Amino acid sequence: MGDEGGAGDSTKFNSDWDSLVDSELKTEKAAPLYSVEKFDHSDFRPIWIGIASLIMIFFLATSGAGEESGVFFSLIFFCGVPLYFLSTFGFMAMKYRGPFLVGFSIPLAIIIPISIMSYNNEVENGCLFFGFPGESRCPPDPPGYGVPRSLFFMSNFGFLIFAGLQYERNPVRILGMAYGAIAGVVIFVIATISGLWS
Repeated sequence: MGDEGGAGDSTKFNSDWDSLVDSELKTEKAAPLYSVEKFDHSDFRPIWIGIASLIMIFFLATSGAGEESGVFFSLIFFCGVPLYFLSTFGFMAMKYRGPFLVGFSIPLAIIIPISIMSYNNEVENGCLFFGFPGESRCPPDPPGYGVPRSLFFMSNFGFLIFAGLQYERNPVRILGMAYGAIAGVVIFVIATISGLWS
């Protein structure tokens, strides 16, 4: 009889424990720290700051205003701006996670194949002419030489239109696409220059 009572008490305890755990799991529905619905529109500010700094550095370099402090501007251009973008990208990826990373991958999925095409195109048909004495001029561009550049600009224009249409519906994905488009521009430029010099 004592064994039956003990078994009944343990069964009752297990059922009570299970119901307690279930009720706690149901009540502890904590909201995520950052939700897509509570999107902060100031998250686009790092992109505008980065673009403005690139334009400023380009303006100073072309106008000759930064010749005395060329090392400083070179450090900003080659180290400061990329590190700034990488740090803000890491923060946004941790902040919004899935929707941001999906938006980030969309431009790269289109621009990376175009960059590979541009690299192969420059390897086969690219030519550099600096105007040195005795240097031969480049031959005329073969047909289709500008296709990778045209596809690149058309894809970025398409991203701009898509962003304008989808911004109100999913701003986090558009933010990710903005970072992805910037990364795609860097990849395309590096691939094109690498193919031209190889």
